[in-house]
Amino acid sequence: MAPAGIFETIAGQTSDDAPFWVLKMARILNKPNYRLNVPGTKFYIIGGYKLARRILQDNTTDKPKEIYGIMQGTYSPTMFTSGKGEYQKSIRKSTAHAFSRNEVARMNDVATKHVDEWMNSTLQKYAETSEIFNPAYEFNTITFKMILEAAFEYDSSEKEFRDFEHHSEITSREFCVKSIANPLRRTFGYFIPSYRKAVRSTEILVEFYGRVLEAYRKNPNKSNNNTLIKILEGNKSIQDDRQRCSEIGVWLTAGYDTTGYQLASIATLLAKHPAAQTKLREELLKTTTGKLGGCEYFQYVVKEGMRFMPVAALGGGRITGREYKLDDGTVLPKGSVCFMNQFVANRNEDIYKDADYFIPERWMCPTQEMKDAFSFMPFMAGSRSCPGKALAMAEINSILPKVIKEYSLELVDEGKPGYFLTFKYTGTKLRAKKLSN
Repeated sequence: MAPAGIFETIAGQTSDDAPFWVLKMARILNKPNYRLNVPGTKFYIIGGYKLARRILQDNTTDKPKEIYGIMQGTYSPTMFTSGKGEYQKSIRKSTAHAFSRNEVARMNDVATKHVDEWMNSTLQKYAETSEIFNPAYEFNTITFKMILEAAFEYDSSEKEFRDFEHHSEITSREFCVKSIANPLRRTFGYFIPSYRKAVRSTEILVEFYGRVLEAYRKNPNKSNNNTLIKILEGNKSIQDDRQRCSEIGVWLTAGYDTTGYQLASIATLLAKHPAAQTKLREELLKTTTGKLGGCEYFQYVVKEGMRFMPVAALGGGRITGREYKLDDGTVLPKGSVCFMNQFVANRNEDIYKDADYFIPERWMCPTQEMKDAFSFMPFMAGSRSCPGKALAMAEINSILPKVIKEYSLELVDEGKPGYFLTFKYTGTKLRAKKLSN
């Protein structure tokens, strides 16, 4: 059991510092797996990769309704919030075609177009005027526009991005934090002004998804490719447009902000560690064949960035379909809600020496434990792993090397690492300088 009282546990789990609080408990206990002190629940932190493997590979494991049902808010059920069943299987199987090798290459070309436009206009202007900028805002704007164009055949504006970010934060803080910490908010929510505000923001977002859907239906020049919206429009398991819009919403959110924030975190870490940035640039300049993303040292930087600042730091939740006997003799009961915590796993000193430091070189000679798919899993693992992994990696591999090769990044203000749905730096300020050819 975590050495913290009920209220400290709830506060720690719902604060912006949640990943650090969870890691602190693991280090006090000297255990990567432990139970949270929340009466009436069987909530566990799973930071040990061996136990994570057993749970995630078990066919009796599922997503917990008590967590994902609340996160769903007033949306209809989606593939991401549903447990095992015919609906989840149908959407997962059909949307896999949108992430085939050819489709990922096509979408990555769209990402490359957007980053080239940004570098030749916005970033160049920042460099010329020595203007500071927030990398999270810039990269999220790129990934938002990219996925809407490539996956949903929709040409979005910067205002739509700003509005989307605003209303998404309101709904997420209610349904992914407050209502989970206090389930009674869902019962009495309409007496609570902030809950009503979140419901209204949800409806505004659904209206936006409806515009995306309607624009596709009216488009006389629809793509012949297996775009995500084409697949969602044609899937017969989706009951109505409310559910179709809900699917559009979760795919869009999952597709842009995780990649955008990961790009921003790695860029920030490189600005914070100029020696690593310089070495990466030197290695990129030596890369004369193939794509820049294939540069070996760049792959070390990406892996270390994902280890050090994992966007999904608190991991996904799973409910156990059977009990597990652990090495220390304790038993993980059937029906336990387990959070596969990446932050605890990634800061395990038994696996990563000097785990609290950003050291890309550690990946030059990784140990077997470091290479284990359940030890380092930025996209989760098992049957419910991230379906967009290939696209996310393609974007990172094409966007970041271009920026680092042509510009040096100076850290003006690191900001603060914190967690709200994703783990990222907030308030970061960078300055770019164009490098001579």
